[in-house]
Order: sequence, then structure tokens, then C-alpha cells
Amino acid sequence: ELERRGWVREVTAELWIGALAPIADRAEASGVVLSRAADEAWLARYQRKGVSEVALKVLGSGPSVWFATVPGTSEGAAPAAIGRCVVDGRWASFAAVEVDPALRRRGLASTVMAALARRALDEGASAAWLQVEEDNAGARALYAGMGFAAHHAYHHYREPADSGSGQ
Repeated sequence: ELERRGWVREVTAELWIGALAPIADRAEASGVVLSRAADEAWLARYQRKGVSEVALKVLGSGPSVWFATVPGTSEGAAPAAIGRCVVDGRWASFAAVEVDPALRRRGLASTVMAALARRALDEGASAAWLQVEEDNAGARALYAGMGFAAHHAYHHYREPADSGSGQ
């Protein structure tokens, strides 16, 4: 119906779920630094540039928030990889798992996820969820290999430019 009314589909994504233990067991998590806040280095790798004060509040919100960083290959360089996890009871949510494009396919995303999964298990979580865009084949393959499976899909739409007040 939205498309019939001229709205533009911007993103199609899926929410995937999986067990934490297989993720934690997947890779050695050495070299990953965990912290409770997103520092300047973490934000330097984060794909959403120009993070506002409101966005920082959202990133840091949740019952138990963890940020993972794999330091860059040279001093002062942006991190090689980052990730974020929020533990809420038996569930942990993963987000912002990003790897320097020049360092992809080397297991850094698995290493970040393993470190975050171990921390979530330590806090009593047993299951995880994440969101992945339909066109992100690399991430989908990684998450499927970790035992995640699609639960449901959703779409983001943009209002047509000529819609006036939006009513």
C-alpha cells in the first residue's frame, strides 16, 4: 500500500536469532578490548558518521551495554573492527559489527562477536538477535555460519517528497 501511494522502500532487513554459546566458542577473542562506552576510536570506525548527542545516548542505552574494539594496525589508526552488544536478561542484541574494508575476510567480525557473546553469557544471556540488511551478503553468510537464522523481515520506507504534511 505504501508503494502504491508513492513511498520509497529504502531498506529491507531481517531480524535473525541464534544461541550464544556457539558464537562464543567460534573464535579466540584475544586482542578485543571491551568497554562500557563508545570512545573516539570506536566512533572512528562506526559507519554512521557525524554521530549526534542523541545517537550517542541511543548507542549507550540498554540494561548492560558493551562496545568491542580491535585496535587498528598502526598507532592512531581507526580500529580494525568494532561491535556493540546489549544484554537484557536472557537475550543479547548485536549491532554495529564493522570491519575495516581492507581487513575483511580475516575473522575479525567473528572475533568481535565471540568476545561480546562471552560477555553476554557471563551475564546470564543464552540467546541473541541482530538485524541484517537483505543486500548484505557477506554479513548474512557470516551470521548463518554462526547459527543465526531469520525470524522475520521488515522494510523502511521514505515518504514521497511531494506529500506535503505527510497526511
